[in-house]
Amino acid sequence: LDALSTPRAVVHGLDVVARDLLYRQGRLREAIPVLERLVREGERRGSFTARVEGLAQLSLCRLQLGEFVAAGADLAAARELVGRLGREHRLHLVVEVAAATLHGYIRGHHEFASIAEAAVRASGDALLGRGPLGPTIGGLAALATALVGDRDTALRIARVLGSGLERIEPTAYIANGAAFNGSAALWELGAAEHAPVFRRVALRMIEAGVTGGPCCSLELVVARMAALCGDVEDALAWMDRARDHLEQAGYLPLLAIAAYDEARIAAAHYRPRSRRALLRARQAFQDLGMDGWARRAASAPTRGRRPRS
Repeated sequence: LDALSTPRAVVHGLDVVARDLLYRQGRLREAIPVLERLVREGERRGSFTARVEGLAQLSLCRLQLGEFVAAGADLAAARELVGRLGREHRLHLVVEVAAATLHGYIRGHHEFASIAEAAVRASGDALLGRGPLGPTIGGLAALATALVGDRDTALRIARVLGSGLERIEPTAYIANGAAFNGSAALWELGAAEHAPVFRRVALRMIEAGVTGGPCCSLELVVARMAALCGDVEDALAWMDRARDHLEQAGYLPLLAIAAYDEARIAAAHYRPRSRRALLRARQAFQDLGMDGWARRAASAPTRGRRPRS
Protein backbone atom coordinates (compact mmCIF):
# COMPACT_ATOMS: atom_id res chain seq x y z
CA LEU A 1 0.00 0.00 0.00
CA ASP A 2 2.83 2.42 0.77
CA ALA A 3 4.05 2.04 -2.82
CA LEU A 4 0.77 3.29 -4.27
CA SER A 5 1.19 6.76 -5.74
CA THR A 6 -2.22 8.43 -5.69
CA PRO A 7 -4.50 9.25 -2.74
CA ARG A 8 -7.40 7.43 -4.37
CA ALA A 9 -5.30 4.29 -4.85
CA VAL A 10 -4.19 4.32 -1.21
CA VAL A 11 -7.75 4.66 0.07
CA HIS A 12 -9.05 2.00 -2.31
CA GLY A 13 -6.25 -0.39 -1.40
CA LEU A 14 -6.93 -0.05 2.32
CA ASP A 15 -10.64 -0.62 1.73
CA VAL A 16 -9.99 -3.79 -0.28
CA VAL A 17 -7.58 -5.22 2.29
CA ALA A 18 -9.96 -4.48 5.17
CA ARG A 19 -12.93 -6.06 3.40
CA ASP A 20 -10.95 -9.20 2.61
CA LEU A 21 -9.91 -9.56 6.25
CA LEU A 22 -13.43 -8.85 7.48
CA TYR A 23 -15.81 -10.59 5.13
CA ARG A 24 -13.75 -13.35 3.55
CA GLN A 25 -11.47 -14.36 6.40
CA GLY A 26 -13.29 -13.18 9.52
CA ARG A 27 -10.05 -11.79 10.99
CA LEU A 28 -11.52 -8.80 12.76
CA ARG A 29 -8.60 -7.94 15.02
CA GLU A 30 -6.25 -7.78 12.05
CA ALA A 31 -8.73 -5.63 10.14
CA ILE A 32 -8.96 -2.98 12.87
CA PRO A 33 -5.57 -1.28 12.27
CA VAL A 34 -6.24 -1.29 8.52
CA LEU A 35 -9.60 0.39 9.08
CA GLU A 36 -8.08 2.90 11.49
CA ARG A 37 -5.57 3.83 8.81
CA LEU A 38 -8.40 4.11 6.28
CA VAL A 39 -10.13 6.64 8.55
CA ARG A 40 -6.90 8.61 9.01
CA GLU A 41 -6.18 8.62 5.27
CA GLY A 42 -9.74 9.70 4.56
CA GLU A 43 -9.39 12.60 6.98
CA ARG A 44 -5.97 13.60 5.64
CA ARG A 45 -7.12 13.45 2.02
CA GLY A 46 -10.56 14.96 2.53
CA SER A 47 -12.56 11.81 1.72
CA PHE A 48 -15.83 11.69 3.66
CA THR A 49 -16.73 8.33 2.13
CA ALA A 50 -13.48 6.71 3.29
CA ARG A 51 -14.00 8.04 6.81
CA VAL A 52 -17.63 6.89 6.99
CA GLU A 53 -16.84 3.49 5.52
CA GLY A 54 -13.92 2.96 7.87
CA LEU A 55 -15.82 4.09 10.96
CA ALA A 56 -18.88 1.96 10.14
CA GLN A 57 -16.76 -1.15 9.65
CA LEU A 58 -14.70 -0.40 12.77
CA SER A 59 -17.94 -0.12 14.70
CA LEU A 60 -19.06 -3.58 13.56
CA CYS A 61 -15.65 -5.11 14.34
CA ARG A 62 -15.61 -3.73 17.86
CA LEU A 63 -19.25 -4.67 18.37
CA GLN A 64 -18.47 -8.29 17.54
CA LEU A 65 -15.49 -8.28 19.89
CA GLY A 66 -17.60 -6.93 22.75
CA GLU A 67 -15.94 -3.50 22.81
CA PHE A 68 -19.27 -1.69 23.03
CA VAL A 69 -18.11 1.75 24.16
CA ALA A 70 -15.63 2.08 21.30
CA ALA A 71 -18.15 0.58 18.85
CA GLY A 72 -20.77 3.13 19.88
CA ALA A 73 -18.31 6.01 19.49
CA ASP A 74 -17.37 4.85 15.98
CA LEU A 75 -21.04 4.53 14.99
CA ALA A 76 -21.84 8.00 16.34
CA ALA A 77 -18.93 9.50 14.40
CA ALA A 78 -20.03 7.71 11.22
CA ARG A 79 -23.57 9.03 11.66
CA GLU A 80 -22.34 12.58 12.07
CA LEU A 81 -20.25 12.37 8.91
CA VAL A 82 -22.79 10.59 6.75
CA GLY A 83 -25.18 13.49 7.32
CA ARG A 84 -22.88 15.57 5.11
CA LEU A 85 -23.41 13.22 2.17
CA GLY A 86 -26.44 13.30 -0.13
CA ARG A 87 -29.50 11.41 1.12
CA GLU A 88 -29.27 8.98 -1.78
CA HIS A 89 -25.70 7.94 -0.99
CA ARG A 90 -25.38 4.21 -0.28
CA LEU A 91 -23.50 4.90 2.97
CA HIS A 92 -26.74 6.04 4.59
CA LEU A 93 -27.87 2.42 4.24
CA VAL A 94 -24.60 1.12 5.64
CA VAL A 95 -24.77 3.35 8.71
CA GLU A 96 -28.46 3.89 9.39
CA VAL A 97 -29.71 0.42 8.45
CA ALA A 98 -26.86 -2.09 8.59
CA ALA A 99 -24.87 -0.83 11.55
CA ALA A 100 -27.93 0.32 13.50
CA THR A 101 -29.72 -3.02 13.08
CA LEU A 102 -26.71 -5.09 14.09
CA HIS A 103 -25.93 -2.88 17.07
CA GLY A 104 -29.52 -3.24 18.24
CA TYR A 105 -29.56 -7.00 17.73
CA ILE A 106 -26.22 -7.72 19.39
CA ARG A 107 -26.82 -5.38 22.32
CA GLY A 108 -30.42 -6.56 22.68
CA HIS A 109 -31.97 -3.11 22.43
CA HIS A 110 -34.89 -3.78 20.14
CA GLU A 111 -36.16 -0.32 19.24
CA PHE A 112 -36.48 -1.01 15.55
CA ALA A 113 -39.63 0.66 14.25
CA SER A 114 -37.89 3.33 12.16
CA ILE A 115 -35.02 1.02 11.20
CA ALA A 116 -37.43 -1.67 10.03
CA GLU A 117 -39.31 0.84 7.90
CA ALA A 118 -36.08 2.10 6.30
CA ALA A 119 -34.80 -1.43 5.71
CA VAL A 120 -38.02 -2.58 4.03
CA ARG A 121 -38.06 0.52 1.85
CA ALA A 122 -34.43 -0.07 0.85
CA SER A 123 -34.93 -3.76 0.18
CA GLY A 124 -37.63 -2.90 -2.33
CA ASP A 125 -35.29 -0.72 -4.37
CA ALA A 126 -34.65 -2.53 -7.66
CA LEU A 127 -31.20 -0.97 -7.94
CA LEU A 128 -30.01 -2.86 -4.86
CA GLY A 129 -30.56 -6.17 -6.61
CA ARG A 130 -27.66 -5.45 -8.95
CA GLY A 131 -24.94 -5.93 -6.37
CA PRO A 132 -24.14 -7.49 -2.99
CA LEU A 133 -25.97 -4.75 -1.09
CA GLY A 134 -29.32 -6.20 -2.22
CA PRO A 135 -29.16 -9.49 -0.27
CA THR A 136 -27.48 -7.68 2.63
CA ILE A 137 -30.31 -5.18 3.02
CA GLY A 138 -32.83 -7.97 2.47
CA GLY A 139 -31.38 -9.91 5.40
CA LEU A 140 -31.37 -6.84 7.61
CA ALA A 141 -34.95 -6.00 6.61
CA ALA A 142 -36.09 -9.52 7.51
CA LEU A 143 -34.35 -9.32 10.90
CA ALA A 144 -35.55 -5.81 11.74
CA THR A 145 -39.18 -6.59 10.85
CA ALA A 146 -39.02 -9.81 12.85
CA LEU A 147 -37.75 -7.88 15.87
CA VAL A 148 -40.71 -5.50 15.72
CA GLY A 149 -43.13 -8.43 15.39
CA ASP A 150 -44.10 -7.94 11.74
CA ARG A 151 -44.21 -11.66 11.02
CA ASP A 152 -45.80 -11.51 7.57
CA THR A 153 -43.30 -9.00 6.19
CA ALA A 154 -40.32 -10.78 7.74
CA LEU A 155 -41.35 -14.15 6.30
CA ARG A 156 -42.05 -12.66 2.88
CA ILE A 157 -38.60 -11.07 2.72
CA ALA A 158 -36.95 -14.22 4.10
CA ARG A 159 -38.61 -16.34 1.41
CA VAL A 160 -37.34 -14.11 -1.39
CA LEU A 161 -33.90 -13.82 0.20
CA GLY A 162 -33.51 -17.55 0.74
CA SER A 163 -34.48 -18.28 -2.85
CA GLY A 164 -31.96 -15.73 -4.09
CA LEU A 165 -29.15 -17.07 -1.91
CA GLU A 166 -29.72 -20.58 -3.25
CA ARG A 167 -29.13 -19.32 -6.79
CA ILE A 168 -25.85 -17.49 -6.23
CA GLU A 169 -22.38 -18.85 -5.58
CA PRO A 170 -21.80 -19.75 -1.92
CA THR A 171 -18.62 -17.67 -1.97
CA ALA A 172 -20.42 -14.51 -3.17
CA TYR A 173 -19.24 -11.40 -1.35
CA ILE A 174 -21.06 -10.76 1.99
CA ALA A 175 -23.75 -13.32 1.18
CA ASN A 176 -22.86 -15.03 4.46
CA GLY A 177 -24.06 -12.00 6.42
CA ALA A 178 -27.32 -11.98 4.46
CA ALA A 179 -27.82 -15.66 5.29
CA PHE A 180 -27.14 -15.04 8.96
CA ASN A 181 -29.54 -12.12 9.27
CA GLY A 182 -32.31 -13.75 7.24
CA SER A 183 -32.08 -16.92 9.30
CA ALA A 184 -31.95 -14.86 12.52
CA ALA A 185 -35.35 -13.46 11.54
CA LEU A 186 -36.78 -16.98 11.34
CA TRP A 187 -35.17 -17.86 14.66
CA GLU A 188 -36.64 -14.79 16.38
CA LEU A 189 -40.09 -15.73 15.08
CA GLY A 190 -39.74 -19.46 15.71
CA ALA A 191 -40.73 -19.92 12.07
CA ALA A 192 -39.78 -23.18 10.37
CA GLU A 193 -41.27 -22.33 6.96
CA HIS A 194 -38.02 -21.37 5.23
CA ALA A 195 -35.54 -22.91 7.67
CA PRO A 196 -34.53 -25.79 5.34
CA VAL A 197 -33.48 -23.28 2.66
CA PHE A 198 -31.24 -21.27 4.98
CA ARG A 199 -29.83 -24.49 6.42
CA ARG A 200 -28.81 -25.64 2.93
CA VAL A 201 -27.40 -22.23 2.05
CA ALA A 202 -25.25 -22.09 5.20
CA LEU A 203 -23.99 -25.65 4.72
CA ARG A 204 -22.98 -24.85 1.14
CA MET A 205 -21.08 -21.81 2.34
CA ILE A 206 -19.27 -23.75 5.04
CA GLU A 207 -18.36 -26.49 2.56
CA ALA A 208 -16.99 -23.80 0.24
CA GLY A 209 -14.70 -22.55 3.00
CA VAL A 210 -16.61 -19.36 3.81
CA THR A 211 -16.13 -18.07 7.36
CA GLY A 212 -18.11 -15.65 9.46
CA GLY A 213 -17.75 -11.91 9.10
CA PRO A 214 -18.83 -9.19 11.52
CA CYS A 215 -21.83 -10.32 13.57
CA CYS A 216 -22.09 -13.60 11.67
CA SER A 217 -21.66 -17.32 12.38
CA LEU A 218 -22.64 -19.82 9.72
CA GLU A 219 -22.34 -22.69 12.21
CA LEU A 220 -24.92 -20.94 14.36
CA VAL A 221 -27.18 -20.59 11.32
CA VAL A 222 -27.08 -24.36 10.76
CA ALA A 223 -27.70 -25.08 14.46
CA ARG A 224 -30.69 -22.74 14.65
CA MET A 225 -32.24 -23.93 11.40
CA ALA A 226 -31.76 -27.59 12.35
CA ALA A 227 -33.57 -26.88 15.61
CA LEU A 228 -36.46 -25.23 13.75
CA CYS A 229 -36.60 -28.31 11.49
CA GLY A 230 -36.84 -30.55 14.57
CA ASP A 231 -33.40 -32.14 14.19
CA VAL A 232 -32.29 -31.65 17.77
CA GLU A 233 -29.19 -33.88 17.68
CA ASP A 234 -27.87 -32.12 14.59
CA ALA A 235 -28.74 -28.75 16.11
CA LEU A 236 -26.76 -29.44 19.28
CA ALA A 237 -23.81 -30.87 17.33
CA TRP A 238 -23.64 -27.72 15.21
CA MET A 239 -24.03 -25.60 18.33
CA ASP A 240 -20.84 -27.22 19.62
CA ARG A 241 -19.10 -26.27 16.37
CA ALA A 242 -20.46 -22.74 16.57
CA ARG A 243 -19.16 -22.37 20.13
CA ASP A 244 -15.69 -23.61 19.13
CA HIS A 245 -15.49 -21.18 16.19
CA LEU A 246 -16.78 -18.20 18.15
CA GLU A 247 -14.41 -18.86 21.05
CA GLN A 248 -11.41 -19.11 18.73
CA ALA A 249 -12.39 -15.94 16.88
CA GLY A 250 -13.06 -13.99 20.08
CA TYR A 251 -16.61 -13.06 19.02
CA LEU A 252 -17.80 -12.68 22.60
CA PRO A 253 -21.33 -11.24 22.20
CA LEU A 254 -22.35 -13.80 19.59
CA LEU A 255 -20.81 -16.53 21.74
CA ALA A 256 -23.08 -15.42 24.58
CA ILE A 257 -26.14 -15.40 22.30
CA ALA A 258 -25.19 -18.88 21.04
CA ALA A 259 -25.08 -20.14 24.64
CA TYR A 260 -28.57 -18.76 25.20
CA ASP A 261 -29.78 -20.42 22.00
CA GLU A 262 -28.18 -23.70 23.07
CA ALA A 263 -30.01 -23.46 26.40
CA ARG A 264 -33.33 -22.87 24.64
CA ILE A 265 -32.86 -25.84 22.30
CA ALA A 266 -31.71 -28.15 25.06
CA ALA A 267 -34.47 -27.09 27.47
CA ALA A 268 -37.15 -27.63 24.86
CA HIS A 269 -35.96 -31.21 24.47
CA TYR A 270 -35.32 -31.93 28.15
CA ARG A 271 -31.52 -32.07 27.88
CA PRO A 272 -29.48 -31.45 31.06
CA ARG A 273 -26.95 -29.32 29.19
CA SER A 274 -29.55 -26.53 29.09
CA ARG A 275 -28.69 -25.43 32.64
CA ARG A 276 -24.95 -25.14 31.96
CA ALA A 277 -25.53 -23.24 28.74
CA LEU A 278 -28.00 -20.82 30.32
CA LEU A 279 -25.67 -20.08 33.23
CA ARG A 280 -22.86 -19.35 30.73
CA ALA A 281 -25.15 -17.05 28.77
CA ARG A 282 -26.39 -15.16 31.84
CA GLN A 283 -22.84 -14.58 33.09
CA ALA A 284 -21.61 -13.45 29.68
CA PHE A 285 -24.54 -11.07 29.18
CA GLN A 286 -23.84 -9.55 32.58
CA ASP A 287 -20.10 -9.24 31.96
CA LEU A 288 -20.56 -7.65 28.54
CA GLY A 289 -23.40 -5.34 29.52
CA MET A 290 -25.87 -6.92 27.07
CA ASP A 291 -28.86 -5.75 29.09
CA GLY A 292 -31.58 -6.69 26.61
CA TRP A 293 -30.33 -10.24 26.28
CA ALA A 294 -29.78 -10.46 30.04
CA ARG A 295 -33.48 -9.70 30.57
CA ARG A 296 -34.42 -12.47 28.17
CA ALA A 297 -32.14 -14.97 29.87
CA ALA A 298 -33.29 -14.01 33.37
CA SER A 299 -36.79 -15.36 32.71
CA ALA A 300 -35.70 -18.49 30.82
CA PRO A 301 -36.06 -21.86 32.55
CA THR A 302 -32.82 -23.63 33.41
CA ARG A 303 -34.24 -26.92 32.19
CA GLY A 304 -37.38 -28.00 30.39
CA ARG A 305 -39.77 -30.35 32.11
CA ARG A 306 -41.12 -33.44 30.47
CA PRO A 307 -44.89 -33.41 30.16
CA ARG A 308 -46.61 -35.92 32.40
CA SER A 309 -48.05 -38.89 30.62
